[in-house]
Amino acid sequence: MLVMTAVAKRKKTKAAQYRYLWEHRHQLLEWMGVERFPSQSTYYERYRRAHTLFQMAIDIQSQHAIRSEIIDPRHVAVDKSLVAARGPLWHKSDRKKNRIPKRLRGVDRDSDWGCSKHDGWVQGYSYEVL
Repeated sequence: MLVMTAVAKRKKTKAAQYRYLWEHRHQLLEWMGVERFPSQSTYYERYRRAHTLFQMAIDIQSQHAIRSEIIDPRHVAVDKSLVAARGPLWHKSDRKKNRIPKRLRGVDRDSDWGCSKHDGWVQGYSYEVL
């Protein structure tokens, strides 16, 4: 829930997301009905696994929409977009060796390279919308 909230608020990096969530933790705790707020390391770990939960939620909601005849599964459009990571670019050869040169301190290790017709090569993240 926290990951989705931060993404909906257009916070692009995990650090920016956590800062936003931490600043609003009292409201979020009350809204979620829980007493403890996760640490930053816990948030980052859950962030890495969140995609499987999102995929399952999309599958369940899609099946419900099909059964309710809200959507027609014969007509689907897909769009993939790239979002650039902040920080210096990490060259592919250094990435393969898991080596970060000193001049690249602060590189986003979770980002990856992707290519689009619109932006060319981008180091960052991608998302798809159906």
